[in-house]
Amino acid sequence: MLNTIIDKIKLLDKKRNLELPVFITNKDTPDLLVEADIVGKNLDDITDIKTIRLLSSDIAVFNDYAFRYYFFQFIEKYIQNRESVFIDMFMYAFFEDRENRFFHFKKEEFEIIKLFLEYALFEIEQMHKRNSLDGLTEQDFEYAEGHICDFMDFEEEIKIALEKF
Repeated sequence: MLNTIIDKIKLLDKKRNLELPVFITNKDTPDLLVEADIVGKNLDDITDIKTIRLLSSDIAVFNDYAFRYYFFQFIEKYIQNRESVFIDMFMYAFFEDRENRFFHFKKEEFEIIKLFLEYALFEIEQMHKRNSLDGLTEQDFEYAEGHICDFMDFEEEIKIALEKF
């Protein structure tokens, strides 16, 4: 499923033909640190994982165009290296202002979002089947605690979003 999401993101990037955002945050009251870190760049141009991670926590202050432009790049980064994205902050930004943020996505973009949310829900369901973190190996515990639990905070929002898709 994760490879399918990445493949669809790559195809989408070719089709969308979006220009790099000139402003990342509100141009009237810009967040100068965010602007300095990312303006004029794709996430692939940023080699420091800590910067990408920090930007993923700042996505809530991205203007609508920049949010749509970078959203799928953050998903791709998360799939490639889960440590590179604060998934809880990323999910919060996505669900925080759902109606306005959703308005800017196109149909084929929603299809990728749906796949990603289905993946998140699958991970949550797997965690529920285990019913706890007890009995997991140390590696599985760290994985579950660091990644799936972040999705669990948004379980209801994910289910509602998937019903609307």
